[in-house]
Amino acid sequence: MESSTPVRRTPPKNLGLLELIRGKRERDWKPSVEELKKGFRGWHQRGSLPHFDAPGVTQFVTFQLHDSFPVTRRAEFEAILKEPDDSVKRRKLEAWLDRGHGDCWLRRRDVAERVEKTLLEADGRDYRMQAWVVMPNHVHLVVDVWDVPLVKLINGWKGKPSSPNAE
Repeated sequence: MESSTPVRRTPPKNLGLLELIRGKRERDWKPSVEELKKGFRGWHQRGSLPHFDAPGVTQFVTFQLHDSFPVTRRAEFEAILKEPDDSVKRRKLEAWLDRGHGDCWLRRRDVAERVEKTLLEADGRDYRMQAWVVMPNHVHLVVDVWDVPLVKLINGWKGKPSSPNAE
């Protein structure tokens, strides 16, 4: 059964997070015009966590399959979403994700090998892949971002077309 809740297309209005991002933008690295044209954004948000996108930064990334948090099991993970401590919430969500819910297509050797091949296609040219693990329903990786913004790398790995405003 699908949820009738509309999908949010804009970040939540978390005033504390917005203030944190504003402060970091003032104090920290700011993208040059050339870097902005490439798609680097510096400090920004995509929901409830601050993100930093700049060349020469090592990033930890997790992406998951669409059914790794099935709506039919929402009652099981809903309490985690209400956890006030973001660090605790993140650890609990990671533990829930590691239980392997959903169809777990990445458990299939041929699918996991294709994902790994895709991750490594531009390794050494556009970025340096430091570490990665393909789990049954999600992927973790550590990557050194060079001259291509992280969002473009992720979209390429996930098979999405690149666009300058992609998230």
